[in-house]
Amino acid sequence: MKFSHLTAMLCFTACMATPFCVSAQNINLTGRVSSEANSEPVPFATVVLSTDSLGRQGMKFTTTNANGQFTLRDVPTNPRQRWLTVRSVGYEQHSQRIDMSTVQSPLNIALATSTIGIEEVAVRARGRDVVQRGDTIVFNAQNYASGTEQNLGELISKMPGMEVDGGGRVSYQGQKIDKMLIDGRDVLSKASSGAAINTLSADFANSIELLTDYNEGDVTDKFKNKETLALNIKSGRKAAFNGNIEAGGGINNRYHAKATVFALMSKFSVSILGNANNTGETTLSMQDYIANVVGYSNLVSGSSGGGFMEFSTAMHQMLFPPSNEYARRAQMLNLNATWEPTEKYKLRYNIIAHGSKSHGGEEQLQRYTLPDSTFTNTSRTEKQKSDVLYSQHLDQRWRPSERFTLKANTMLDISKSAYNATFTDVYGNERMHSFDHTNNTGLDAHQTLDLGLQVGEGLLSLGGIAKFTQGATRENLGTNTPLLPMPFAAGSGDYTALYALNRAERSSEAQGHLGMIYPIGAGINAKADLQARYGIEHYDIATPSLTDTARESLTRTALQGYLGLMRNNGMFRFNCGAHISAHKARTPYTQIDTSMVCIEPQLYLGLRFDKNHSLSLTAKHNMSPNGLSDFLQTPWASGYNTMQQPSQLTNPFGQRLEIAAHYLLSSLFHGLMLFGVVAYSHDYNQALPVTDANGLLVNNYERDGGWQTTTMAQLSVSKNIPYFDLKLAAQYTDAASNLVHLGEEDELQIQRFSTSFTAMSKFRQNPVNFELEAKYAPSVQHFDHGQARSNSQEIGGHAKLILGKGPWACTITGKYARTTDTQHEREVFDADLNMRYKFKKLELKLIGHNLLHINNYEWLSETLNSVVQSSSVYRRIPGHLMLALGWQF
Repeated sequence: MKFSHLTAMLCFTACMATPFCVSAQNINLTGRVSSEANSEPVPFATVVLSTDSLGRQGMKFTTTNANGQFTLRDVPTNPRQRWLTVRSVGYEQHSQRIDMSTVQSPLNIALATSTIGIEEVAVRARGRDVVQRGDTIVFNAQNYASGTEQNLGELISKMPGMEVDGGGRVSYQGQKIDKMLIDGRDVLSKASSGAAINTLSADFANSIELLTDYNEGDVTDKFKNKETLALNIKSGRKAAFNGNIEAGGGINNRYHAKATVFALMSKFSVSILGNANNTGETTLSMQDYIANVVGYSNLVSGSSGGGFMEFSTAMHQMLFPPSNEYARRAQMLNLNATWEPTEKYKLRYNIIAHGSKSHGGEEQLQRYTLPDSTFTNTSRTEKQKSDVLYSQHLDQRWRPSERFTLKANTMLDISKSAYNATFTDVYGNERMHSFDHTNNTGLDAHQTLDLGLQVGEGLLSLGGIAKFTQGATRENLGTNTPLLPMPFAAGSGDYTALYALNRAERSSEAQGHLGMIYPIGAGINAKADLQARYGIEHYDIATPSLTDTARESLTRTALQGYLGLMRNNGMFRFNCGAHISAHKARTPYTQIDTSMVCIEPQLYLGLRFDKNHSLSLTAKHNMSPNGLSDFLQTPWASGYNTMQQPSQLTNPFGQRLEIAAHYLLSSLFHGLMLFGVVAYSHDYNQALPVTDANGLLVNNYERDGGWQTTTMAQLSVSKNIPYFDLKLAAQYTDAASNLVHLGEEDELQIQRFSTSFTAMSKFRQNPVNFELEAKYAPSVQHFDHGQARSNSQEIGGHAKLILGKGPWACTITGKYARTTDTQHEREVFDADLNMRYKFKKLELKLIGHNLLHINNYEWLSETLNSVVQSSSVYRRIPGHLMLALGWQF
């Protein structure tokens, strides 16, 4: 099937490309390379002209003669944008982007003398932590290493402007890195980059290059709205196989096992990553999944298309493992293969197999505030979860010429999950025992196709997307105190009433688009796009109260056109335009048949003072439609004490307004980075949640008139001073939404603030370093008219002592946190320990996490909804102490 699919795609592309295969005009490019210091010629310098910023695609190269002169013959003028790279021993590398239609030949190139002379390497090379060469920033990786780093991610996080999150996702100056490369090769894409960053040893990298304007040489590159960031890890390991294996075990049967293997060959590369543990460590993060498995570009089909993602229960459990669990076993195997037989064709295949089992438990103090009564319920919950996920992606890119690119993406997810929970409620003189057993299965398949063709000086894009999802839920509920207004079967023991419920949902969508981007002068491009979409959702619900299965559906059609202007280079940049769209939605079960024509404007304004100093403003208004689940007319039980009643919603066309401003100021060589963002969003014409209650029984449904407003501000400032790195981060969120509870409309207000300050020493000649962090995070939730109010705050920090000498390294961390809410206050002191001894390729580790809570670990949380205010004490995964052995090869 794979070969037939590939053959069909290639044949289709060849047929499409044939009418446009015309000869491009060729030119000769000449120039002279000289020394910047004395204008003397630089003989035998290497001159490379390429279509990508790494100098790998569409290359032409030559060397200068004894007079520093060179000639590149028969260079095509298309694509217009190319990169010229000049290298010579004793000089800094020179890189510049040139426009083939306006380039003036001969070129005069002056090379800066390298400050690292042969006799100075031992002394001065160590001081050159970072060098900027055109669009590339080079970090001397080992100058940031103290020998105590547990993995490559910890090393990267020490570099100015760099951040690494818990899933191994790397950011630079607040912007996510789009590509992760090893020695210029895209071997780490497709879900492996985050895991590899957290798995590879710190000494895997000799240097790290940040490419601030990375391009693969596609015809679409020069029409991008923003630069692509890529991180190139220069390893220098020439062996076909690289990687490491680590396994450890300790007290209370704690274990972890990790393996990372890379095979790098001339036209084929493969990476295999495995991760298994019962310590609560995440095996794959959501950020890494979107960036490296799905791809941000695949979320949007076409130049002005849009899309969204929904996760199955098993996928959600892998990407967002909850913190309120006290035991979890998880394992993940990830295989990535890249095959590039020629520069014209590349195939990538990715498969993820993930499984997990977990246990959770919590005690809740719930305060119900009802019109006729106010009472307190004490609830205890024990739950078990198991999840299995099988996910695969196939990406293909064919570039038969510099004017034509065809991309295809195939995705298939299969998931299965089970949830078993028991509940004990005590309110007044009543004691209630209940259970919830739920099983889910899911299938999700996507196919996208995108074609880019250069027509004259413009870009023609054509493509489409097909989606199909299917899910089934079987739920069994039991209780000794029937609350649900549904027929039930007789049980026995603690559960005298039994309920059964089956739900099946499926959806399919087809979308096609045709677009054109064409330069009209002064660096401005005109954009036009036309899209057509058709989608249908089905929902089948079977309960004991229905003699037949209830079948509901929602059909959507849309025709959307876009016109706009964009400028994506120079100091002043913009992208402005508007979608003019016609939408139609129909739900036969409720006889909703509605059409709508709307204008959806969007605006981007940017001032790029230089590469490290910019200001931008974005604003857009678009439709955010309500889905079929908001319109369901069939009542069903969503829990042992919760009913979903028939919806009263009639408007399928929700809308959204977004405004955001970003500011960036960075100076690597002065050690300063300042990043700030202010954002505002307003959703309206959404589903308005309505909640009613009768004792412990809660009824929910939707009606028209829902809205939500969110304002967010974020600031991050870091400063490098001699021997110290300082960082201040703060974020404030203010959110408001409306709802109806107990017959009255109300507004829920949420304010959250978090701030942290970190200081880290950088004594390179001293075996002792330290890190200090303090953080403060208060939050407030309250209703404007209701009496319920929630106040909570967390104060904490850590102090880390870092010791390193030769093959020995040790890190000791003391942690403190105090959490308070309206009912509880809890202090937590804890400690982490990491000791390492490295002998050649072997590494012995003693790993301790939360050592003061080896057997038990509890936390607080407070939640607030329209009926219940709940304070929870839940068990978290306790600490561990393990001995691990690693082997690097």
